[in-house]
Amino acid sequence: MRFYPDLIIREVELARGVAARARVVALDRSDSRAWETPRLSARLRLRWDMARGGWASWDGGDFERFRMPVIMGTGILTNRLAARVNEHQIVRAVERFGCDTVFHSNPFLFLPPPRARRSYRVHFDLVDNFFDGWRDNVSGRARKRFLRDMMLRADSLSTISHALCDRVEEFTGRRPAYVPNGAAVAQIRAWPAQRARDVRSRLGLENRRVLAYIGNHVADFDGTDMLMEGFLKARAVRKDLALILVGRGADRVPRARGLGVAEGVHVVGPVPTAEVWDYFHAADLGLLPFVLEPGTHHCLPLKVLEFAAAGKPMLASPLHELQRLRLPHLRFAPYDSDAWCRSLLDEATYLPPDRTETDVALRPFSWDAASRALVDAMSSQ
Repeated sequence: MRFYPDLIIREVELARGVAARARVVALDRSDSRAWETPRLSARLRLRWDMARGGWASWDGGDFERFRMPVIMGTGILTNRLAARVNEHQIVRAVERFGCDTVFHSNPFLFLPPPRARRSYRVHFDLVDNFFDGWRDNVSGRARKRFLRDMMLRADSLSTISHALCDRVEEFTGRRPAYVPNGAAVAQIRAWPAQRARDVRSRLGLENRRVLAYIGNHVADFDGTDMLMEGFLKARAVRKDLALILVGRGADRVPRARGLGVAEGVHVVGPVPTAEVWDYFHAADLGLLPFVLEPGTHHCLPLKVLEFAAAGKPMLASPLHELQRLRLPHLRFAPYDSDAWCRSLLDEATYLPPDRTETDVALRPFSWDAASRALVDAMSSQ
């Protein structure tokens, strides 16, 4: 794993939950922050940061953390070699810390030997649908073979969504455990209302209908071009509409189009985890304009659960997994700017979901429930 203590991400939250039930020693490379930019120099620096340096371990609060050299492959010629080097490092870590199970979610971190040739168990957590997005060429086929080998060699598997469970079973013949994302529902519910009012006041949005697109912490925004077109069409009819964009890369499309506050577009950019829930509560409507492709159809973004916990309605692309879950705060619009314009002008889009119904729907989506499901999956034979 690579941990970033200042971010709420799946691996960190699962590790915290599992640590309440078992000893957890987590690989932490939060010193390697080159992912913050997509440039080649940053990617090369990341590989160098991960490979250099020695071993270290320390008390990480909720669980122990350690650092070891990790080799990152650069393509079909180096992925298996890097995985073999990392395998030796992982064996050293297992022996050094007295662990009996290895959890990982990186598709090319290492390729475990067959079960008969190792003394530890391996659990692979598949977060994204990698294999349907790769081209049918030499590189894509090699990646698929690597990923299939890894999933077949793992002692147990889990995935983030029902749709991805189905796809993995088709791909490998193995049925993974369903371990969805979670949300800190009680904390989000109890978030101070004044903080949301402060956000609206600071941005001059007291008398506006506020739409919020809260992006991913490590990837540029998906679907922003379509969203911007739909929003501008709707705002030509309703001048009280305002759009806030929160997260890394939020300024890319507005900057390219020359859009700003005068057009109702407010770019906030990245904010600390301790402040991000301010924006969920400051919004009247959450947005998820994801491009429709296999990787998005199978996902369950944290923001979907967090907007629900904040009691806010959400307009989303009709992703297969989200349609399957039938969460009461979700409304769907086809991936088309005219369709999104119509939805943004429809008063029904902004109706808040029933709180009791939402709470019932969110019960399976707590980090505690997810960590319990993960422990059960890792304990399965």
